[in-house]
Amino acid sequence: MARSGSAVYNRANACNERAAFVIVVDRQGERRLAAVLAADVVGYVRLMEADEEVILARLIALREQIIDPIVVSHQGHVVKNTGDGFFATFDTVRAAFRAAGEMQSRVHAREEVHDAKGRIAFRMCINLCEVIFQSGDIYGDGVNIAARLQQLGPPGGLVLSAAAREQLGSPPGIVLQDLGELKLKNLARPVRAFTTQLDAPAPAAAIPMPLPSGRPSIAVMPFRNLQEGPTTPISRQVSPKTSCRR
Repeated sequence: MARSGSAVYNRANACNERAAFVIVVDRQGERRLAAVLAADVVGYVRLMEADEEVILARLIALREQIIDPIVVSHQGHVVKNTGDGFFATFDTVRAAFRAAGEMQSRVHAREEVHDAKGRIAFRMCINLCEVIFQSGDIYGDGVNIAARLQQLGPPGGLVLSAAAREQLGSPPGIVLQDLGELKLKNLARPVRAFTTQLDAPAPAAAIPMPLPSGRPSIAVMPFRNLQEGPTTPISRQVSPKTSCRR
């Protein structure tokens, strides 16, 4: 009986050890290198305060009709929803970059019909890092860095970590601005990053402006600034009698 009891006890211990091993593996999750795309809505609280039901309906439509299908089309996966944003993972930085560009362009085109103050726009960031995948979620320092850098991006634009920038190379027609070494919250080491605008439409052809009779005119054409976005064309009448005094 003692032997039988001992055998039963040993078998139970073996089963428990195997079960404990499985639990440990599950808690550790799967680690692998991935391009993490973090995104959130610019001014989400202000937009929701102005018209909660309308903004929420539009945001859900953007997710279902634009964002989620584009992520899938580039072999990515949305792994976390944050209410006003999301995290997605991709196998390569280039796939994440193409998806980000397409999303920003499509969202801009959809929201352009609304008043400027009520438009939904996203900030996005891509970071290449080791990620822990577990229970349908993602964890790791690289995920936190993506979330922090995303907050520094321009509306309709994208921030790239130095690691992501190195893998991306130099896409044609894309101008990257070096943000330098950035000190991020709760991180001891600085992080270098780059930014670019993705939602800007192609510049329109210049249209000749008629000169008013009797007085000369100066026409100032539109220009782009990566930090402030497109500006509105302005014209200014200058009187021939105007003089400059120091």
